[in-house]
Amino acid sequence: MKENKTVNALNVEEEKLNSELNEVKDQIKRYKERGAQLKRKVQLHDSIPKDDQDLLLEALGLRVTDVYRTIVDTQFNTLDTLEKMTSIERRMFRLFDQLDKIPEEVLAEMRKKHYIEMMMRLRAEEFRLKLEKLKEREEKCMQRSTANNKPVKSVKSSCSDHASA
Repeated sequence: MKENKTVNALNVEEEKLNSELNEVKDQIKRYKERGAQLKRKVQLHDSIPKDDQDLLLEALGLRVTDVYRTIVDTQFNTLDTLEKMTSIERRMFRLFDQLDKIPEEVLAEMRKKHYIEMMMRLRAEEFRLKLEKLKEREEKCMQRSTANNKPVKSVKSSCSDHASA
């Protein structure tokens, strides 16, 4: 009986070690994939000419500034791009924390209301487009009806000539 307990303990320990070994192997695999991904990014970065890099960084800086003004601060400031990115990131984490604090029932109700409002806007837009098409058709009909139509000349039928004879 003592031997069974020892064997069971060894089996449990072996399973534990095997699971840890598999986790370490998975972690090594993820690190290798991440390394390969970073290597590709470095190669891509090195392949871009310096002038193009400067233009790219300037364009990205303008985008970051635009996002910063929209999300964090509407006033002009002198923060560099990295500081702006940090501020945006902090703001987003605060928003995610606030979102996590909302009870699930309330969040589900908010999503439902948002969906209903979105569907109402879509229906209103579809209705507006149908009205526009209808107005365009009415205008075309009015233009055709008010246009100077040429009078239709009546042509004498040859049948009337034969009837009198």
